[in-house]
Amino acid sequence: MDRLCIWSFAGIIVLTLSLATMVPVMDVLTNAGYSEEDAIEVARAFIIHYETYESIGVEETLRVYIDNSTPQVPGRYNVTVEFVCRYTGYGHRNGGVASFEAHKGYVIVSGDKVIDARLDDYWDMIKEERVEGKLYPVNRYRVFVNISA
Repeated sequence: MDRLCIWSFAGIIVLTLSLATMVPVMDVLTNAGYSEEDAIEVARAFIIHYETYESIGVEETLRVYIDNSTPQVPGRYNVTVEFVCRYTGYGHRNGGVASFEAHKGYVIVSGDKVIDARLDDYWDMIKEERVEGKLYPVNRYRVFVNISA
């Protein structure tokens, strides 16, 4: 009886490990036709329509590029996005003192879909909530400009 339990348990572990290692393989098979340029365009479209950028982003500051400093999972692309907003914070803002804030985010693209997106490494752009734990390291800075004078 004990041997049966051990073999069953071992079989579950083997099956679980097999399924876990298949995820990147499935990404490679289903996303074989997508290039880095495609991933950049998917990430760019995602950011352009993201509320924070759409409402207060400065269009001329948008940079979207493949992040080659982080390990790439086959079939997925780590895309970095950088832009400046006219006001601090996230979401739609207007009025008040303009204080330009730079944002840096990471978007993981698989095929033609964004599967994870973090802004300033603590804001989940898909779930629209604060997250703990880093996806990648981010440096942030703010430039405060009083334009009322």
